[in-house]
Amino acid sequence: MKKIFMLAAMFSLLSGSVVMTSCGDDEDEDTNDTSTSTPAGNNGNTGDNTGNNAGNTGDNNTSVGNADKWASLVNEDVKDSGINENGEFYYGGHTYKISGELTAESLSSESNRTALKAQVTFTNIPSGFAEFSTVYKEYLGKDVNGAAAMLVMAMEIYGRDNATGEKCLQLICNSATASEALRILKDRYSVKETDKDVAQRYIAAALLKGANRKNSYAPEYPYTIEFQGSANAPQETHIPDWGMTYYLYALGEGWDTNQRQCSEFLPEDETLFVCSGFPSFYTQCQTIKGDWAGLK
Repeated sequence: MKKIFMLAAMFSLLSGSVVMTSCGDDEDEDTNDTSTSTPAGNNGNTGDNTGNNAGNTGDNNTSVGNADKWASLVNEDVKDSGINENGEFYYGGHTYKISGELTAESLSSESNRTALKAQVTFTNIPSGFAEFSTVYKEYLGKDVNGAAAMLVMAMEIYGRDNATGEKCLQLICNSATASEALRILKDRYSVKETDKDVAQRYIAAALLKGANRKNSYAPEYPYTIEFQGSANAPQETHIPDWGMTYYLYALGEGWDTNQRQCSEFLPEDETLFVCSGFPSFYTQCQTIKGDWAGLK
C-alpha cells in the first residue's frame, strides 16, 4: 500500500496538480500590497489633490472615505491682496496685522529682550497655498513675529489637507525643520484608533489667544497669536547660508508652561525669515473632553 501511495504522489507532482500554499509572513506581504499605494512624499493622498480629502487613504489625517471636517475650507482661489486703509494686509476678505515693539531690530538692540511683546492678528487661516505663499512673501514673512505666526497657520492647514500643509511648512522652514515637524504632525492629526492617545487635531488652536483646555481651545476672535522676546540673544549662524537667528516665544495656554520657543533665521541680504526650529509648538498639549469647534 505504501508503494502505491508513493507512486500516486509522484504522479501528481509530475502532472502539476499539487498546489503549494504559503503561510505566515508571505501571505501578509501579499495582503499589504493594496491598490491604494501612493507616490512618495504625498503623505497618503491618492489621485489629484483638489483640496477635498474625501477618499484619502494610507497615512493621511483621514480614514478611508472620511475627510477632515474642515477640508472643504481648502482651495486655491486667487484673490486681490494688498494693504488696506487700516494698515492690515488683506487677501480677498481675509486680513492680517502685526503690532507691538518686538522686532528683529529690537531683539538685537535691547538688553531686556523678555520685556518685548508683539501680536499677530488675523481673521482666517489661509485657504490654501496660493494665499499662504502670498501672505508670507508680501507681508508676514518679512517680520520675525509674522513668520512665526505662519507656523501655526501651516499646522492647521496640514490638519485640513496634508499635501497643502506640507507645501506650506516647506516654504517657511528649512528642510530639516519641516521634515521633523511633518513626522510628528502626522501622528498629531491621525484618526487611527491606535493613535488616539497622541492625536490632537486642535493643537494649532492651543497657540491662539484665549484658547485653553477648559474651553476646548475656542480662541478669541479675530484670532491673535501673542509673542514675547527670548532672553537668548540673536546669533550669527551658518545653516547653510550666513545670517542671523532670532529667538522668541509664542504664548499659549495649552501646556503647563505658556512659553513655546521658536527660532527664525534671516539669511544675509534676504528679506524673508525661515524657521530653523519650533518643536514646542507641536509638543502634545493638554487634552480636552468635549468637541473642538474648529477655526475659520
